[in-house]
Amino acid sequence: MRSCIDATPGQLIKEFDNMGVAIRFLDDGISTEGIMGKMVVTILSAVAQARASAHTGTHQRGPPGGQGQRGQVWP
Repeated sequence: MRSCIDATPGQLIKEFDNMGVAIRFLDDGISTEGIMGKMVVTILSAVAQARASAHTGTHQRGPPGGQGQRGQVWP
């Protein structure tokens, strides 16, 4: 098995499924044992990745209007 650091949640779920391992999220009651559970986890991980990507983009661009706190000018 390769490193988990670079893997997406979908890739990890596939690798665990190939090993016969199911993931159960206790707080939400979601499990990857069935097809519907795998689909829900895949959708939620895609949403989380999209949000993280959008969050990174806003931090790289800086605040709207080009100015930060105390009059700092963003490039």
